[in-house]
Amino acid sequence: MNKKQAVILSLLALIAIVLGFMVSGKFWFRLDLTKNKAYTLAPVSRNLYTEIPDQLRITYYLSDKLKTVFPQANEIEDLLREYANHSHGKIQVTVRDPVKAQLVEVVERLGIQAQQLQTMRQDETGLVTVYSGIIIEYLDQVDVLPGVFSLATLEYDLTSRIRSLVRGSIRQAGVIVGDNPRGWGEQYSYLNSILTQSGYNVRLIAPGLDIPETLPLLIVLGGVESLDEAALYQIDRYIQMGGKVLFTVKAVHIDTEGGTLEASLMADRGLLAMLSSYGITVRPEIAMDRSA
Repeated sequence: MNKKQAVILSLLALIAIVLGFMVSGKFWFRLDLTKNKAYTLAPVSRNLYTEIPDQLRITYYLSDKLKTVFPQANEIEDLLREYANHSHGKIQVTVRDPVKAQLVEVVERLGIQAQQLQTMRQDETGLVTVYSGIIIEYLDQVDVLPGVFSLATLEYDLTSRIRSLVRGSIRQAGVIVGDNPRGWGEQYSYLNSILTQSGYNVRLIAPGLDIPETLPLLIVLGGVESLDEAALYQIDRYIQMGGKVLFTVKAVHIDTEGGTLEASLMADRGLLAMLSSYGITVRPEIAMDRSA
């Protein structure tokens, strides 16, 4: 046997071994070449199976025709398969077309609504009605991601929701509206909708009232000129107990109603000073988009 024949036989043997593993179902391999490692699960997601006593089901309700006009649909499916691959049999993933499966009424009742996307074929534009949503089932509990069209936060959403289902806990977010407490339903209706769709039970907390230390997340909207010492004390106390807070604040007010877009510094009642004590400085400057 010459050297060339030996190399060929070695390669054939290696291929046979790999194919054998693949057929037996005990070997799988995926090479993630995306810039941000979109298909590489974080360690907490890869080890999620250790927290799941019984089998958990993930069903991706996806219109077949969406795959041809929306490449991200295949990427979403690939990410879901990664959960199953790392789950040691604890997570089962199924992809179904709700129209073909005659489950449109079922998925819509669960919150997955049809979406219309614009398409172009042969220089002609049109609209296509599609479904793209995920249902997670564990024992007798169900959670829904109603509109899934991006990988941006999908892994976080999936892992956090799976944990909540398994633990039987409710995802809750507290909200303090500093500038206009009555404006939550109108001024912040979009944020309320996003939080609700993300599976959060929103709890409005009036400034100055006790903030439960069991609350997993607190969102403070504005309040530079309105939150007083009592309100700031409760927020600071919550932080000292290990609470997580998202502040949305500004140091400059822009008059958008008068038509002049006049800018003025805001009179801080203590919120900016408190943030400064945490090492966070809100600069009294304006960022402008040159392309706008």
